[in-house]
Amino acid sequence: MIKLITRADDLGSSHSANLAIKNAVDIGFIKNVSVMAVCSFLDEAAYMLADRSDISFGLHATINAEWDNVRWAPLTRNQSIMDPEGFCFRDPAMFLSHLPVIDEVVEELDAQFDYLTRSGFKLRYLDAHMFFERYIPGLQQEMNRWSKNKGLKYFNELPYELFPFMDYQSSTPGLFEKTLKNMTSGQYAYIVHPALYSEEMLETGNAAVPGEVVAYRRQQDADFACSQMTMQSCQQYGVDSISIKDKF
Repeated sequence: MIKLITRADDLGSSHSANLAIKNAVDIGFIKNVSVMAVCSFLDEAAYMLADRSDISFGLHATINAEWDNVRWAPLTRNQSIMDPEGFCFRDPAMFLSHLPVIDEVVEELDAQFDYLTRSGFKLRYLDAHMFFERYIPGLQQEMNRWSKNKGLKYFNELPYELFPFMDYQSSTPGLFEKTLKNMTSGQYAYIVHPALYSEEMLETGNAAVPGEVVAYRRQQDADFACSQMTMQSCQQYGVDSISIKDKF
């Protein structure tokens, strides 16, 4: 059997993301939702989804903000994780030359965890926006320890393989079914970033990826995660979409 940890990232980051993720949850494909505590649409996200007991919510720990026009700031305002403008650093690679203090990162994790909990989310796991832990020596081990202390699963430590051709599934018609047809039994993670194409999403982007591209790709993710064809393919090939709270 193919077991699939289906995860939607960036709940709370925008109205467009909140709507698309709710749709994907309602359809039934998405079983795990990663929530951002530092963004402007968290209250709306909590109103829309926090009471859903069928979903595993995770802290999508955020100390980077990649867009040029849409910026986020750390809740703690700790200096080592804040750029000269007072926002999160745009790219985690910047930490190679501006190494954060691990204790300050942990304080930020505490603040984000507490904020999401107060907002009504029952958190089950931890993951990291833009994989920032890869750039800070010793942080991954500290995040694993922190997760255990909070009673959370650390997503990096779960037993899974990434779903094959994951970044191309939503943009390539027929690829999902073709991939499933050729897969062997096992446990896989499928991670998407659904958001509706909108003026709001067009304001995202940066020099490397224009807002038009971001908006278009995230609408593709939304369409895929909400598609009856996606659900039918899962049923046809015996895919079990699993929720972290129920399986780990």
